[in-house]
Order: sequence, then C-alpha cells, then structure tokens
Amino acid sequence: MFSSSSYANTGGWITLFTNPSSEDVSTILGVRLQSTFDIGSFTFNRTNLTNYGDTIITADTTVTTFRAYSIAFKLAEDRLPPIFTAPKNATDIYQNTNVNFNTTWNDSVALAGYIFSINQTGVWVNSSYIEFNGKSNLSENISYIIADTKTNIGWMFYANDTSGNINQTDIFTFVVAGMVWNQTNITLPNLFTGNVRDSSALITSYGTNNNIQIACIGDCSVIKENFSDGTNLNDLESAVIGFNCSSVQEGNFSANFTLSSDGDITLTNLSISCNITERFPFWYNNLINDSAIYQGDTVRFNTTWNDTVSLNYSLFSTNISSLWLNDTRQQLNGKIDVSTNVSYINQTPGTRVGWRFYVNDSLGNTNQTDIFEYTVLGILWNQSTLSFGIVDINGVSNLNAKITSYGNNNNLQVSCAGNCSTIQDDFSDGTNLIDLDSIIVRFNCTSLNSGNYSNIK
Repeated sequence: MFSSSSYANTGGWITLFTNPSSEDVSTILGVRLQSTFDIGSFTFNRTNLTNYGDTIITADTTVTTFRAYSIAFKLAEDRLPPIFTAPKNATDIYQNTNVNFNTTWNDSVALAGYIFSINQTGVWVNSSYIEFNGKSNLSENISYIIADTKTNIGWMFYANDTSGNINQTDIFTFVVAGMVWNQTNITLPNLFTGNVRDSSALITSYGTNNNIQIACIGDCSVIKENFSDGTNLNDLESAVIGFNCSSVQEGNFSANFTLSSDGDITLTNLSISCNITERFPFWYNNLINDSAIYQGDTVRFNTTWNDTVSLNYSLFSTNISSLWLNDTRQQLNGKIDVSTNVSYINQTPGTRVGWRFYVNDSLGNTNQTDIFEYTVLGILWNQSTLSFGIVDINGVSNLNAKITSYGNNNNLQVSCAGNCSTIQDDFSDGTNLIDLDSIIVRFNCTSLNSGNYSNIK
C-alpha cells in the first residue's frame, strides 16, 4: 500500500511513497501503467532507473527499523500523430453530382478533429474544422463536383489529436467521368444550294458511359448527324460522328448537338454552322428536244443560265466510254443566256451516254449542270457475222442469232441482200418488241449447187 502519491500530466513526475511500520518484514512498492502511457524515466529511493511501456514496477525490502521508501516516475510526452487508413477511391464520379469522401483515423490517446480539402479548379479549398473523438473515428465530407469531365481532382483529410499532433492523408485523385466532344464549334465552308458539305467530330468516354444520346436543337433538318443513340462506351473509348449540311434553300444555318449518357446528365454541347447560297451562274430548264434518241438522230441539248454579272462562255461535254469529250465552247452574252449543242447520234443501240454543260462568267465564277444520261434506242443483233462453214450439196445447216430491242420498236423488218435463196431466215416481219425484249432468229443454208454464198441481213 502506498500511503500517499502525486499526479502529473505527461511530461511531469508522479511520486509514490510509503512509511512501513517496524513490524513489517517486507515492503513491496508497485504501480501498473496503462499501455497507452509511455514511462520516460523513474527513480527508486533516489536511484535513477529506466523503463518503457506497460510495466509493473516493484521494490522488495526487508527492514527492522522505520524507514521510508518511494518511487517516482515520469510519463513520456504523446508525440504520435493520428494514423489514417487509406480509403477506396470512388469510381465513375460525374460532374454535377454529390460525392461522399471518408477516411478512418486511429490515435494512441484521443482524436480531436479534422478538415477536408479538395482541389477542383487548381486551388485547394478547405472545409470547416469538424470535431470528433475517441481513439478511432471516421472523417467524412460530401462535396458537389463542379469540375468538367476529364478534370483530374485531388482531395485529402487533415486530422489532429488532443495532444496537438497533426497528420494528413495522401493526396487521392480521380478523373471526372462523362462524355466530351473533341471540339466545341464547327463552321463548315460555304456551299451552294443542292450540294452537301461534310464534317466530323470525335466523342470520348471518361469512365463507363451507357445509353449515350446526341440531341439536336436548331436547324436539324439542314445539319444532320449519323450517331446511333443508345451506344455504350468504356473508359477512354471514342467514336467518330459524321455531320452534313445540305438544303435547296439559301440561308445561314446552325444547330447545337448535346451529348449525354445515363451517368453524365450534364449536356456537353457542339455547335455547327453552315452558310448556303444560290450558286452563280446557276442553271435551269435543262432540256433535250427528243424524248426517244435513236442511232442516226440529230439531237439538240440546251440549258438556261442566270447570273448577277455577264456570262462568258459554255462548254458541252459527253461521256460514252468513261471518258469525257468536250465540244467547241459557245460564247454567251448578258446575265441570262442559253447554252445549246446539236449532236449527231452515231452510237449503236444500247449505248448509255452522259452529258452536261460547263459555264463561267466575267468574274471567273464557274458552274456545271448535273450529269444527265440517255440510252441510244433501236434494234441490235447480238453478233455481226455468222459462218456455216462447209455444207454438203442438198444438205441443210442451221444457226441462230438474237436481236434485242432498246426502247419500244414496232414493225421490225429483216431484209436480205446477197444470196438470199441459199441463206434464209425465219423472222416474221412486222413483229413489235418493247424495251429490252429479245427474239431468236434462225438461219439455214442449203443449195443443190456448190459455191461460196453470203448475204447481209
């Protein structure tokens, strides 16, 4: 038993002492310290001793006379800061959402409070100091994410204990999830009415984005995109989106295309604009004076041109075998004039012919009509010669040929010039055939006399 003692805070001395009676055979002096205390030093009967940690200090004495014994010990100061347990980083954190951040703390004595800090804009911003207690506790913060998609955000906690020791977590980071365009504006080059101007943009997914949607606001019938709504993309996957602008009307057109997903409800915007003007010189009244063009016909082609300045000249061009052939250019006058070409058609039936006009004006502006086509009409044999070879006298040899109709052909006639009594056909003159109909004509060769025979059909 200790007859008396003194108490001091960490860093101060505690003295325990006793005055045993003369009848005592032995006296034991002892003290047990909690494991959270650190004995920095102690003395027994003025002798300096050293001991640390959880311990029982004892002293055994045998006395026959009255003596006094004492133990004095000093507790070491608390110099250990709070220790944190690394949290799991949240995944797929999107802009304009609330996020819960937390970290677990442990201390050897007692926790006091914490501060949360986050960097969304390049500047660290601290929250208010929040008290907490105990040897183990949780620091928490709910923050609203204002940073744009693909921004790298840092965050951490500070904590202190009742002894004034301070610690901080590592800096943890995450990338704001969502969808982004690779650009914010596209201005298409000017184009003329009836033409098409194309462009493209890239979308990239940060984190997982499901059910991606692209919505259009504005001149959506003029400026269009080819994206398939409902597409899913994983982290850092991309997709190319095609756009086109086209209209038969003049004007300045624009449209906004917003990008979102199930997780990313913030509408990311891409603006596209295009300017469509009437092309000068522009053409109209593209005409042919013959609706059915046969081999041997003479056909007139013409187009009317209109301009804001004087027209200069036009050029007629045809394409028969994948090669464009230009005719002599024609002088034009005034702001309105007609390009004309008269051509003799010598191509065989079934030939497809493309044609168009080019034009320029006094300022050097050029234009061209669309490509127009026609098929030369008429009747055509499938071959130009037949040879029976050697035929016995009074024998008969037969061969076939086919004729095909391009366009409607009535009252067909097969005439003969040459040895028509020896080489004959079975065609019925006066037959009618419609477009692409065919008929087989049989020829036979027979004679009682030897000789070389031929004819032309």
